[in-house]
Amino acid sequence: MFGSDQNLSCDCHVYYKDLHFCYPVHLTSTIEDLKWAICDNWRILSPSCIVVNYIQGGEKIPILADISLISLAALHSKLKSSYFEVHVESFEAAVGSSSSNGASSSTGGGYSSSLLANAKRSYAGEKEVSRALLSDDWDKVFDDLNQEFNGIEAVRLAFDKYVLRTGYKLIKKKNELSRFTAKCKKEGCSWFVH
Repeated sequence: MFGSDQNLSCDCHVYYKDLHFCYPVHLTSTIEDLKWAICDNWRILSPSCIVVNYIQGGEKIPILADISLISLAALHSKLKSSYFEVHVESFEAAVGSSSSNGASSSTGGGYSSSLLANAKRSYAGEKEVSRALLSDDWDKVFDDLNQEFNGIEAVRLAFDKYVLRTGYKLIKKKNELSRFTAKCKKEGCSWFVH
């Protein structure tokens, strides 16, 4: 993603209210590490109660996955920019409500997860997933009655993919160095692989 230079990094300028600090983003950086660094700098925050946003065109885009963080660094590195900016939002600040005596209180624990779900929806939108999933063709690994595989390892791999994809309850009867047999776990089912 950063090209051939695996040591390349880009600085992330992290802003919270009127404060900021720099955090280097590398190929191995994670959003969780960034959140912990944020909480080390501002001890009033907790990793589970913050959202890190990238602002583009006046719109907040939550950074929810490691790949998003690394992609931002790669993009800005490619554009010859030495840094990019993110802004931290605290759920407590966003969720705080006023009680009758004027003291601030925050709502119960379920709200932060719904706020995160809303952030994910606003980030992903209502888009359909356009790329095919790797597992889409796993239920077609056993196409032919007399299908041949390139060794026992290929059979085991195909079997595991099939079970994961379809959810059928199958059990391995023989799992030896040169032979593999599995059958349907359901009573009266005669399906098997040998």
